Amino acid sequence: MNIKKIMSSFVIVMSATLCAMEKQLEKSQELHKSESWEIINKSASEDSPPYTLSFSLPTAKDLLNGVNSITATVNNYMYDTEAFKKLGWPIDDIIAKQELEKTQEIYKRVNESLQNRTTYSDFMKDYDFINRRQAYCQRVLQALPNHPQGVVLALFCLKNHRAAMHSFDLIRFLVFIEGELEKFKKIGAEFSLLTILPEEDNQLLNKLFEQTLLKKYPKDTEQQKEKKNGKK
Repeated sequence: MNIKKIMSSFVIVMSATLCAMEKQLEKSQELHKSESWEIINKSASEDSPPYTLSFSLPTAKDLLNGVNSITATVNNYMYDTEAFKKLGWPIDDIIAKQELEKTQEIYKRVNESLQNRTTYSDFMKDYDFINRRQAYCQRVLQALPNHPQGVVLALFCLKNHRAAMHSFDLIRFLVFIEGELEKFKKIGAEFSLLTILPEEDNQLLNKLFEQTLLKKYPKDTEQQKEKKNGKK
């Protein structure tokens, strides 16, 4: 019985000793690998040029963000298209034209009710309708800076939906139009200062050149024409 206890204790001690030796060996190997990698990295950094080119592939998160951005852009465009159609834009669209006619009737009906201090069963329904048109006009204000027909669209809204706007929206529309007109004036002024040089084989440029000279130097240009035609 004592021999069994002794042997059991011996096995336990040997197992613990072997386990400790294995852990020590693992630590030694890890340290050796770490030192080796440090030497390799140091050597590589010493031999490598001062500037290195590095790039990384887009992650799934980057791709998802890109898809979300494109989706948001498409949704905004579709929402703008539908919202503007409710206002009657574009003017050559049949459905938009019908929406504008319907809107004008509601504007008139609500205005007459307020002026006459009368009411009718669908008054609040019409009032909510007008509030939605106000929101669509505000959507237009957000899109105007990047809209290819910004000035025309702004004038359209002022002409047809002024009744649905509050004073701040009206001012924003007017400020936008005024700013765009100033840009056009500046562009026109800069264009008028251009001197177009004539070319022998370009009749269009020759005509523009003569027109430019005629505006700047009318007398001299007429005299040159007379000399060219053999007149004294």
